[in-house]
Parts: sequence; C-alpha cells; structure tokens
Amino acid sequence: MSRLLKLRQEIDRVDQRLVKDLADRFVLTAEVGKYKKKYNMASYDAKREIEMLAKRVEIGKRFGLEKKLVKKFFRFITAIVREEHRKIMKK
Repeated sequence: MSRLLKLRQEIDRVDQRLVKDLADRFVLTAEVGKYKKKYNMASYDAKREIEMLAKRVEIGKRFGLEKKLVKKFFRFITAIVREEHRKIMKK
C-alpha cells in the first residue's frame, strides 16, 4: 500500500470521528434548546458565544490551528445551532 493511500485512509478515519463528534454535539445543543424553551430563556446568548469562541481559539492554538480557522468553523456551527433553537422555540 502506498504512503499516499495510507495517509488518505487515516484522514478518512479522522473525518469519521469528526462527523460523529459533530452529531453528538448537535444532540447536546438540541437538548439545550429544549431546556431554554422549557424555562422561557432566550435562544441566543451573545455573551456565551463570545466566551465559547475565545475558549475554542485557545484550544486551537494549543494544537497549532489558526485563530481564523477556528472562529470560522465555530461561527458556522453556532449559526446552525441558533437556527435549530429558533425552530425548537416555535414548536
């Protein structure tokens, strides 16, 4: 097996873990949305998002990731979460 093929297989395994972790995260964020609805809380918490992004950037730094990449990645995810929370609030 070529080195390139081995590397691609390892990338595939990492991607599988990423997708599973992302799915697990969305299960948890849906629970947060239900909790917020139950207790009449706002679906969006700007302070929490700012704090979360700062923490994720710090974690990214420890692993050699650029701040821009980490912020874009988590802003994308949180935008989807906010939309899902809005749907939960309307139910």
